[in-house]
Parts: sequence; structure tokens; C-alpha cells
Amino acid sequence: MATVTQRIEQISQPIGGLLSVSSMETIIFDDSKSLHNSENIHPGSVGMVVDYMTRFLTGTTIETAFELSLKGAKNKASIRNDNSVNQINTLLNAITGIDDVSIINACKAVSYDVWYRNAFNAIKNNSDLIIIPDKNTISNIRTMLERCITFFSQYGPVIDSGFTFESNGYSSIVDKGDGDYLTKDGLWDFKVSKSEPKPKDTLQILMYYIMGKHSGKDEFSKIKQIGIFNPRLNKAYTINTSKLSIDLINLVEKDIICYDLPEMESWEYGLERSWRIGKWIIPAKTYDLAKEICEKASRLKCIIHADVSNPLNKKKECYLYMYEDDIDGHVTLINYLNENNYLPLNKEGNYKDIAFKLNDSEFWPYYEGVFDKPLHLSHIVDLDKGTWNETFLRKKEGFLIRRTIEEKIARYDKTYHYGGELGAFRKEHRFNGEYLREQLSEKGMTITNLADMLGVKEGTVQNWIKGKSRPLIGKAMELCVRLNLEEDRLILKH
Repeated sequence: MATVTQRIEQISQPIGGLLSVSSMETIIFDDSKSLHNSENIHPGSVGMVVDYMTRFLTGTTIETAFELSLKGAKNKASIRNDNSVNQINTLLNAITGIDDVSIINACKAVSYDVWYRNAFNAIKNNSDLIIIPDKNTISNIRTMLERCITFFSQYGPVIDSGFTFESNGYSSIVDKGDGDYLTKDGLWDFKVSKSEPKPKDTLQILMYYIMGKHSGKDEFSKIKQIGIFNPRLNKAYTINTSKLSIDLINLVEKDIICYDLPEMESWEYGLERSWRIGKWIIPAKTYDLAKEICEKASRLKCIIHADVSNPLNKKKECYLYMYEDDIDGHVTLINYLNENNYLPLNKEGNYKDIAFKLNDSEFWPYYEGVFDKPLHLSHIVDLDKGTWNETFLRKKEGFLIRRTIEEKIARYDKTYHYGGELGAFRKEHRFNGEYLREQLSEKGMTITNLADMLGVKEGTVQNWIKGKSRPLIGKAMELCVRLNLEEDRLILKH
């Protein structure tokens, strides 16, 4: 599972991005002020200060505005057994406006964020440093805050900030993420970089908009524009939601956020479409070894996210997250762990039967009976001999074919039925039996060969070819996959 920003990092976008800046309107605000060229704290920290203080200044409580900082302080206090909670409360109580003292205390407060956002790195880097801004940084932050207030005086007021997308906005792939600001008819993200928005920034605001619509919350139904405001550049980049193409929205829904596709009914394979993610749980002898496995294995392309167990717990484990249907990925990961002696052994010197677990402890039946329970190492490797499980590898080809067929079925149903009868042709679509006959002849196949391949009677295939009947969509898509046929020529849609 991933946050919005983590998911975006996994996506390869075209040059210019899926939602290009050039397609957005650029609005320039002129306050005749210039920012100092140098700042003594990290741009990311400056961005958090500007964001949190803007939320506070537009009506959010200080505790809500600095919620992540407070959570970080609590984590740090638990791990370090110090008085971080008292310290941050003292800092927040002294934030009242955009004066020097308030800005300095805000900078100190966001120092605790790392203990919530990435406690692993905080522990590793011994992050006890408190951020103290210099005069130039304080001046720049104040100017950017003034610009934010001016922006919302024209495009506000703010009706919500730090909003989330329960209950239907998240998916099994993107399960975390919160937006910056909602106004009556706008959804806004704030950036304080020195350059124009990047493709990852525009995709982020687009994902927030789509997730908001899926959440079912009333406030998202009123959104007419989405945009990015950069108080450092004093520019806004915005686009009317009516100009967002349906193809772009569908692509983000299906391939990036990965909302569940329609469920497959018993008419075909009795399977359900899923894009779920699970985790391999790798026990380690020491916490340092767990961190080492996590850091190195996370470089594999099949790994979506890697994490270690909480240092406060007794368990010393590495968690490696990946798609449950990635058979190649499972093999690649197990091979890597084996080559680097990361697979745990029992007292007899044989492999322990480590597990790949889903949140609901169920397993996807696409594996065609290879697994009668949630995936374990024993399904992939002979634990005693240390060799690959041949049954597992033999099933791989059949699994990949079935997955491709199911993807085609789901795409057809989602495109043409919109909740109607799944598995059936639309009435106006026609099965092209003549094209099937030509392809059988071209490939040197007989009707008997095809019937055996599909598990149907010869007369059934003959009726398809003669136009006396037509197959279910599932069989039509199986024909496309197994015979490498063109879907648009086999299923005539116009």
C-alpha cells in the first residue's frame, strides 16, 4: 500500500506529465516584494511551516494545523523517553500570528515531523536537531504567508484543510494521503519550490480531485477548479475541471489509484478482480539486520514499499510490500533473499516457511489452485532441498494468460456496461465469426483444436463461426489472448 506521493513516485509519466502545466492557466500576483536568495533551513521544512501556519491563519486550530508535528513529538517521546510533548506544546502555544517569535516557534515545531513521517530515518540519523531560522528565512516565510492570505482573500474562504478521502476515495493501492485546501468551488495544493510545478505535482492535485469525487463527500461535488499556488513565486496554476478529459480521469482511476474493477461473476471463472498488495514478513536476528534487509531489498523493482517493525516491539522483522499477483516479483525477491542469506533457517538448517500476508488474510484465487492458503515460501521453494517448486513455475504461464483475459473482460464491462449485466455482449456489438475462421486457417488450426483448447464442443465453435450464436465475453477475450487476435476485429462495436 502507498500514500499518494509514494504512488506517484512509482509512475512513469510522459514528458510534460499526464496533466501538463502548459494546459493550466498561470495567474501571476504582484505584491512588489522580493524574497531573499538564501535561507538557512531545508526547503521542505519551509514548505511545512508555510502550509501549517496558513492553515492556522485561515481558521484551523493550532493543534490540527500542526497535527503531524504533535504526532512526531509523541513518537519521539516514546522512543527517546524525553519531554518532547511538553516542548512542542510550549512552542505551539506561542504561535499567534506572523511575528518573528511565532515563525521561529513554528520552525522549531516542524522539526518533530520526521519522527512521524519517517521514524526509521529519524532513529538512524539521530534527528534531535531543532530548526532555528535566520533573519532572511523569517522574512521570506512572513512574505509567503502574507501572499497565502492574499490568495485566499480572492479565491477563498477556506472551508477545509488537511482533508482526507474516507470512505471510498482510497483504494487497495493508495490507502493514505491528505489534500491541502478546499474552498467553495476549488481544490488547492501549495508548493514553495523555486521552479514551476513538476509532473508529480500536477498529478498529485489531479489524484486528490478524483479521490475526492470517489469519496462521496458533498463538498467535492462542488469543485469547479483545481490548482497549485506557489507563494514563493507568487503564482497560481489552475484548470477548470470541465477541461479534464474523460480518458485522463479513467487512466488515473484504473492504472494509478487502481480502484477496484467490476467483480467477475460465476458465469466465467468464478473469480474476483483485485489489485491488492500484501507483505512478505522476514524475521531477523537483530534489528540492524532487519533494517539492512529492508534497505537493500527495497531497491528491487518488484518492491513497492519496505518497512521494519516498530523498535519498541520485541519482534525484529522486515516487511516487504508487493502486488500479490506479481509471480515474477515473488520469484525475484525470494531468489535475492536466498543469494544474500537473508532467508531465515530453522534448527535443522532448513528454510523457515515465511509468509506473504494480506490484510484480510485471504488469498486471490487467480493462482489456479497452486495455493490452498495464503502464500508461503513453501509454495515457491522446497524447504528441505532449497530448490524451486516446479509446480509453482509450471503454473506461471497459465496464470499470466488468465490474468490477461480477466483484464480484458473487466475493461470491456467497465467501458460498455456501467453496472449492467456483466459477461454479456452489448446488443449492438457483433461477434465476427468470419474473422475467427480466417485466423484459424491462417494459423493452421482446426475447429477441433480450438474446441479442445477452450474446453467447449466443436458444434459450439461452428455456431460462432456461422453466426448462429456468439460466445460470452469471457470466451471472446480468451480467443483474443490465446490466438493473438485483434479485439476490435473479433468484436465489432460500430
